[in-house]
Amino acid sequence: MKSHIKRPYLYVAVVALLAACTPSKLETHYVVPEILTDESKLGERIATYEPHLRGKKIFIDPGHGGEEPGAISPNGVVEEKEANLAVSKFLQGFLERAGARVYMSRVGDETVGLEERAERANEIRADLFVSIHHNAASNRTANYTSTFYHAKEGAFEYEPSNRDVARYIQRDLAYAMRNSGGLGSFDGTYSDYWIYDGAGFSVLRNIDVPGVLVEASFISSDFEEPRLALEEFNRVEAWGIFLGIAKYYAAGFPTIEYLGAEPDDAGGAILLYKLADRTGVDPETIRVFVDGKRTTSFHYEPTTGVLRLPFLTMYFGEHVVRIIVANERGNHARPHRHEIEVEAVR
Repeated sequence: MKSHIKRPYLYVAVVALLAACTPSKLETHYVVPEILTDESKLGERIATYEPHLRGKKIFIDPGHGGEEPGAISPNGVVEEKEANLAVSKFLQGFLERAGARVYMSRVGDETVGLEERAERANEIRADLFVSIHHNAASNRTANYTSTFYHAKEGAFEYEPSNRDVARYIQRDLAYAMRNSGGLGSFDGTYSDYWIYDGAGFSVLRNIDVPGVLVEASFISSDFEEPRLALEEFNRVEAWGIFLGIAKYYAAGFPTIEYLGAEPDDAGGAILLYKLADRTGVDPETIRVFVDGKRTTSFHYEPTTGVLRLPFLTMYFGEHVVRIIVANERGNHARPHRHEIEVEAVR
């Protein structure tokens, strides 16, 4: 009899304990970096990045807008298009204070086509394209930060410099938001082929400039919903993206300059390129492609930084030389595709 009497009370006690430990509503929790609370220190910090950002053309793309609201939070507190724009405007402010020239695909609640966003960035020959989004899932506990780059290693469209930018932004953004990078990636960066195999995101596929797409967090998360509705948190998020961009430019990347051509003994030509970087070029990372095919028929002289590429003029028509190289810090040169037209001698 005693066992029959105690079990119901034990069960009720456990249920009561669980009910007491389960909050009726998740609290809004985030950390505001101390520097964002001190305008003087903030100005000093931003000024340290001015030498690296001044004059850079940064194109910010607040995802969705107008007739395309994007995802909507579980309780309808915030729409993705609103959060995207709020974060973008704060990011614009930080970048402009550092001397960057900022362009926006939209500044209000307007509908802008995906192709138009890419075209605008291409027209101004932006130094960097950053598309800002917030993810969504049916699981309301899912929440992490991810940054996407176009294509994947081995694909013709893949540019390692885009992944470099993604890593810098991901690192500081995830830290600012106190989010993980998800289980699908070691460092929180993903190829957009992971979402659309062989195609990727439209805005990244159609830009001719370096770029990334940020999925800062999940607007569908019960934990994230109240945070994204707050301007203060939107500013924290923008600060994380700004730091990633600023640190990337501060770390630097190699430059590639075509110096011209000189004749060789075989009746062809030797193309000359200057590879330069203030921290030093890593010769082991040099890869050269001619018309899409990798070649090892080149010579790099570390003391002068000149790369000599034999090129036979018997191949009349248009050709493309692509060079990939990284500096000692692991940052790759921006996309370099040199078009050459060889004319027949009459």
